[in-house]
Amino acid sequence: DRVANRIGLISLLQERFEAKTREEWAQLLEGKGFPLGPLRTVKEAFNCEQAKARGMVEAMEHSAGETIHLPRSPISFSPSKAIPPSSAVSAA
Repeated sequence: DRVANRIGLISLLQERFEAKTREEWAQLLEGKGFPLGPLRTVKEAFNCEQAKARGMVEAMEHSAGETIHLPRSPISFSPSKAIPPSSAVSAA
């Protein structure tokens, strides 16, 4: 069974990962051939400069009368004029 040692493995990995800070792991793994980016808490993600610059946080009024902050979709489209299907075929 491929998960027979799962509990022990999770315990071992947790112990190893807790031995270094997030920044230490990032330095250790940087440039090793796989994508690497910061792992943030929800609060950090909502307050980071990249999220602010991309408009990734939406403030909304809750029915209880308070403002809540929600993540926006990471997918955005530039404004462009729609091309009717017949025009698109003849333009090619």
